[in-house]
Amino acid sequence: MAQYTAQSLFFQSIFCSGLIAVSSLIGPSHAGQYANSADLSLAKVLEVRDKDWRNGAIVYQVLVDRFAPSARLDDKKSLYASPKILHTWSEQPSRGSYVDKIKLWTHELDFWGGDLRSLATKLDYVQSLGADVLYLNPIHFAYTNHKYDALDYMKISPEFGTREDVISLAKNLHQRNMKLVLDGVFNHMGHHSELFKRAAANPTSPYRDWFYFGKEFAVARALGRWRKVCPNLIWKIRTFEITFTRARILWCAAICATV
Repeated sequence: MAQYTAQSLFFQSIFCSGLIAVSSLIGPSHAGQYANSADLSLAKVLEVRDKDWRNGAIVYQVLVDRFAPSARLDDKKSLYASPKILHTWSEQPSRGSYVDKIKLWTHELDFWGGDLRSLATKLDYVQSLGADVLYLNPIHFAYTNHKYDALDYMKISPEFGTREDVISLAKNLHQRNMKLVLDGVFNHMGHHSELFKRAAANPTSPYRDWFYFGKEFAVARALGRWRKVCPNLIWKIRTFEITFTRARILWCAAICATV
């Protein structure tokens, strides 16, 4: 899995507006050493940032489905109904084909069954690498293995576990003096989302202005590269403040409840 410094996540935090706990960062300052008068004028600001846990932290990134085999796989098999495929842990992933009927690539529906509980058994290993932060790819309720096609921000994808599993993981990390970062991706949803379906079917839906439709979709063409990579993503027109705030509070509560 990928390892980053917190500074290297700067650009991700700009692009993925839902990224929790990672914000604009400047590289660490060195007390008494400033390149110019402009830096010197920011001395107090830089000193505060030196003390911020995000500044210089080593971040270990995990795609939950692929990180550690689950001990309760037999209990979860019903969650991987066709067209999803649950592979054996030793199988190698391969590129799939695009299925127009479901508007997904088959490899987006390939699962290996990892979950939050199996991840928790590997925290000794992650900590031994010197990681300060565990960064998880999206774990909210979604259809694909990567979970960037959100269906419901207020739920945990059952393949990965429950909200209680998230809180337990956070508590375990905090006991190790480590942090947990969740990728929230609040700026887009999947076309399987009930909210999107309601918006598409009803022009007066309260969710209609969350998405691009008709002529407005032309504006979204600027995101064409991403649509080729992830054609199941439906980009929003504007921020939906109330729901975003509720979801943000939920995720922050899951992370911070055990602090």
